[in-house]
Amino acid sequence: MGLEGILWAVGGFLLVLTPIVLVHELGHFVAARLYKIRVEEFGFGLPPRALVLAKRGGTLFTLNWIPLGGFVRPAGEDDPAVEGGLAAASKRARFFVLVAGAGANFTMAFLIWWVAYVVGPPAVAVGYVEPGTPAAAGGLQAGDFFVRVDGRTALTSNDIAGPMFAKGGQRVEVVVKRNGELVTLNVTPRTAGEYDPSQEGPLGVRLVYSALRVTAVAPGSPAAQAGLLPGDILLLEWNDSLVTTVAGLEAYLAAQAGQTIPLTISRNGQLIETAVVAQGNRLPGATIVNVQERTSRGALESANAAFQSIWAYMTLFVRVPAMLISGEMTPSEARPVSVVGISQIAGQMVESSATNNTLFPILNITAFISVALGLTNLLPIPALDGGRILFVLIEAVRGRRIEPEREGRVHIAGMLILLGLMVILIMQDILNPIVLPK
Repeated sequence: MGLEGILWAVGGFLLVLTPIVLVHELGHFVAARLYKIRVEEFGFGLPPRALVLAKRGGTLFTLNWIPLGGFVRPAGEDDPAVEGGLAAASKRARFFVLVAGAGANFTMAFLIWWVAYVVGPPAVAVGYVEPGTPAAAGGLQAGDFFVRVDGRTALTSNDIAGPMFAKGGQRVEVVVKRNGELVTLNVTPRTAGEYDPSQEGPLGVRLVYSALRVTAVAPGSPAAQAGLLPGDILLLEWNDSLVTTVAGLEAYLAAQAGQTIPLTISRNGQLIETAVVAQGNRLPGATIVNVQERTSRGALESANAAFQSIWAYMTLFVRVPAMLISGEMTPSEARPVSVVGISQIAGQMVESSATNNTLFPILNITAFISVALGLTNLLPIPALDGGRILFVLIEAVRGRRIEPEREGRVHIAGMLILLGLMVILIMQDILNPIVLPK
């Protein structure tokens, strides 16, 4: 991972992971206060302590040097002899406080997904149509935005790719938005063996979330001499990726300043090759805009979609072991990650949000990680919330609690094992960084 990737990962750590952990601890804090459990300290970040911010209601609010969320230090966490402490509280109170952290994460995920769906994810667009493919034969053009595929709303690239892989050799109806109008097309995706999956899919398109469209061309300008016309879609590839934003185009042109650069234009489904001399970071004489559509939804529909997203990730979390055994998921796809790996993933989503001018990728990954953190903490593993909850449930069944000293030793052993595992995962994520497909 280069310096740029490290900087994005740091940004992802601060913008995504830190708030998620802070919300988790805030859930514990609020629950403890509701049950009148004394909280000695609520820390922003992890120790060592930088300074004391305030003291309210017997709780010390501190700012700490390590910017990873925060922590709650209840009185008597493992000692039932401490009056007003956590361990001295009722089973119901302890259960509620322990589960409240995950509950806060699930609530956070719901609210974030709700906002994300109200704002709307960017619609998937056709970035490039390979000549001689089913996409070309069916009339798809660069700049088309998918609306429906096989009768279903196309919200993600999976909604498009899924039917194409499943219905090889069969006709699939596709509805796209082209220049503000809905166009219905029929395509017949190829079957396995009729294409090279390492190079392209059954349809023969490259999918993007925005396109570069020429809106005006000055007469007699270099752009006009190169044959550009209003309505043209620019197809430029740089560093093995299509350039799909104005910012990306400006960076590309600045890198090629003074040179004659080849241009591929998509015009009414036809590909036209031309060239123009880059001047600074622009194409002289051409006005180019970033075209993007959104698939926004109403408040109630977005709330339902947010619930469905949480449920989908929860069921996936539970199904992972079975999917590994059945071969539906490879070990690399189910790879456990450390805080470093999570930061790498979050950083790539922050970069995607910045480069594609949309908040959806960062909102989506924040909600997903929030759900994952909540579920992980509920696992019945010593030292985690779920491990402590397990002891409360055992106490409820047997009618008396396990000796605090014995429970404490179990949690200490669990913490040591978790720390050892975390060191291994951190080394793995450093030596083998996570790179998501673009």
